[in-house]
Amino acid sequence: MCAMSKREDHSPKSMQGRSGGQQRGGPKPRRPDGPGGGSRGRGNTHGGDKSRWPPACRYEEGYFRKDGHLKVSLLTTDAEQYADSFFRGRLTSAQLRRFYNEVKALEARIEAGGFEANAPLVKMLRSKVGYACPQQGNQKIPESFATFLWEHIEHIRSKQDFEDFCLMFEAVVGFFYGKGG
Repeated sequence: MCAMSKREDHSPKSMQGRSGGQQRGGPKPRRPDGPGGGSRGRGNTHGGDKSRWPPACRYEEGYFRKDGHLKVSLLTTDAEQYADSFFRGRLTSAQLRRFYNEVKALEARIEAGGFEANAPLVKMLRSKVGYACPQQGNQKIPESFATFLWEHIEHIRSKQDFEDFCLMFEAVVGFFYGKGG
């Protein structure tokens, strides 16, 4: 226990209030789905079914590459469409930068220590996405951005996949800022 903290700060939520700690309310009400609902007017990108978060995605061989080359559409049309949906979904530049910087930091770690040693950290990005976009409560990022990250991280199985994802994410960031994000 930290010398500056009070004992009641470390009590379970059920005990707080009785022991003098901070009183906490019940669960936050769920935000309405659909256009105009949710935080700052964001609609639900999962077809109105919140039980689909996190999205179920299946690994597809050759997701980033075709015939041994990076798919051009990932850096052009796909990246621009993603950026447009994030801009319309009111993703802030700070939110985008937070995850992009996280990916770039992982890129440096992988360059220094190899992909295999850092593969668990790549997959751990999904937990950070889950934290930023919970099923209930305050979503820090739009669901469209969370789904983008969730699905693309699922397809990272090698250093080459990670490098391809980094390039695509960089293209998305460029298009996002080009749209005024």
